[in-house]
Amino acid sequence: MIARRPIRAQAARTQRTLLLPQWEEPMSHLQQNAIRNRILAALAPDDFAVLESVRPEFRQVLIQPNGPIEHVYVMERGITSVLADPSEGRVEIGILGSEGMVGLPVLLGSQHSTHGFMVQA
Repeated sequence: MIARRPIRAQAARTQRTLLLPQWEEPMSHLQQNAIRNRILAALAPDDFAVLESVRPEFRQVLIQPNGPIEHVYVMERGITSVLADPSEGRVEIGILGSEGMVGLPVLLGSQHSTHGFMVQA
């Protein structure tokens, strides 16, 4: 599941959504002190309380290489592959789990990612 929360990208001045994948319970049923992801655990309780859960599909592409970043994903459960997209085909160049975040360039003011991100587990 993924939790959503609107965030604003200062450079783009557009509204973004923070999506937080997790795999067992809706965020409303999770205890913040039981969260494994340190980004989620560090959120203020009021910020954590407004997250909405959604479930990503296996092999779902979260962000296309060189495409716009529409959402930021903070993994609570599962694994996401970081993909380079050379002309010969996709190559996995990294993985993110419950310690990571997909869509970091948004926090740095960018609207695009040079890499793709796909749910693997």
